[in-house]
Parts: sequence; C-alpha cells; structure tokens
Amino acid sequence: MTPEHHRILLVRTDRIGDTLLTIPAVTALRQQFPDAFIAFLCQPYTEPMVQRISGLNQVLIYEKEGKHKGWRGLELLSRELSSYRFDSTVVFFPRVSLLWTLWRAGIPRRIGTGFRWYSFLLTDRVMEHRKECLKHETDYNLNLLSILLGNTNPVPKFDFNEDHELSDDWKKLQNQYGVGPDYAIVHAGSGKSAPNLSLEQYRILIEKLLQETKWQLLLTGSTAEAEINQHFMEKIPGDQIVNFSGKLSLVQLMECIRNARLLI
Repeated sequence: MTPEHHRILLVRTDRIGDTLLTIPAVTALRQQFPDAFIAFLCQPYTEPMVQRISGLNQVLIYEKEGKHKGWRGLELLSRELSSYRFDSTVVFFPRVSLLWTLWRAGIPRRIGTGFRWYSFLLTDRVMEHRKECLKHETDYNLNLLSILLGNTNPVPKFDFNEDHELSDDWKKLQNQYGVGPDYAIVHAGSGKSAPNLSLEQYRILIEKLLQETKWQLLLTGSTAEAEINQHFMEKIPGDQIVNFSGKLSLVQLMECIRNARLLI
C-alpha cells in the first residue's frame, strides 16, 4: 500500500438507497488496502446501516440540522475531521458546503466529480456525468475510486458485518410471514434522485422472476410507498409475493438484503 493511502474518508450524506450503493466502494478499498484506516461520513438517518458495512474502522456523523448546522457548524466538522489526519477523501454526494469543509480540514487529496462549479475545491476530478444514467449507480461510485485503485476493476460486492441478534430477529420475521430461504427483493420506491423504472417495467420483471424461479418475492418500502406495492399485489396473482411495506426497520431491512438472492 502506498503511504499516501493509509487514512481514507468516504463521504455519502444523502438517502438510504444511494448510501447502500456505496457499500461496494468500501469493499473494493478494503481489498486493495487491507491495512488502511477507512472511515465513512454519513447522516444520522443512515448511520445504523453504515455501521453494518464490513471493512470500516470508523463511522462519523454529519449532523446537518444539529451541531454542524451553518458555517460555524461546518467549521466544527472540519476540526473534527482534521483530528483524524485523513490523507485522502472520496466524495460520492458533492455539496459545496461539504467540499469546503474537507478543504478546510486540510485533507491533502480530495476526489470527486469534476462537473460542479465548486469542483475546484477538489484535487482530483473524475470527469463523468451521472445525469444520463448510462450505467448503474454502483459503477459510478466505483469509478470514483479509479484515482486510488489505478487499473483495478473491482466487481461490485456488498459486504455486511454479521449480527447474530439481528440474524435471529430476521429468522423470526421469516417464520412469522412465511418467508423461506430463497427470496428476491423488489424495492420499487424512489427518492427521485435518479430515473426509475415504471410500474409496468417492474411488473414485467416480477412476472418474469415468478416464471423463471421458485423464489418468493418480497416487496419492500416505506409506509408511504405501500400504495405502489399494493398495486403489484392486486395485479399479480399467487402466493409467492409478500408485502413488507412499512414493516421493517432500517437494520431489519439490511438483514433482509444481506440474505436475499437478488435485489431490484
């Protein structure tokens, strides 16, 4: 491992789904730099999920509406980050306030997209647009690591730490709802941060999975997304589909994903 890559900060402070798709970046860095100190800066809402990511040494919280609110709060955050003496940071969700904070923290190598007016605050810019959605969000995230990984082309891998208590809790839920060991997850809801499939496209995928596999299909989402999943329950007959809308906590959802055969 090169000496300049021994303390790495990953920054993702937006929604759960986007943060979830950053997990393969952690796995790839840990495989490339097994002795590195790797930290992850996230928002309080996603912290329970980030704590489950395998390969992290530290989880840091960006309290945007709390102690890190406003420029004084960002100055406090910059001092907190500076105390960790990071030598590299990768920003997956760029915001001018965060890039300023990372610069203010004195992190020598700051990596992110080059297509923001404030990208001058970065030292290494990856010139790739995401708005056209030409590939999966996970692949865009992994490509941001190219500055650190060189020609290595990692295969996306989602690694979670095992929690025996959560594992037992999920097994109880499986028994309660009649869910077997072979299941796929369909999460049709979206925070609208990127284009999504139409309900008709999801319906076609669901029917194809039911035809081609013997898996059960678990429909996940928040209570607010229950109407979407109820649409599928009404349109697609059979008992292979289980509607989990609003029934899982964030950590239960992570355990559900950890054991799934497929996530859409």
